[in-house]
Amino acid sequence: MSDSHADHESPGRSDDHRAAANDAAPTEGPPRWVYVFGAVAAMLVVVSIAVHLAGGGFGDHTR
Repeated sequence: MSDSHADHESPGRSDDHRAAANDAAPTEGPPRWVYVFGAVAAMLVVVSIAVHLAGGGFGDHTR
């Protein structure tokens, strides 16, 4: 008698649901902290440039 998972399907769970659950945790690519660090760094650059262009940053360049 075979006791594989293919022979017995859980009630209320389809193959599509199992496939979606397996796709929820990516195993390839950079970790999440890399994306967060990059986003924070990009925001700091944008804010620094905006402050400089608005006339409030990087000191006096007219000397």
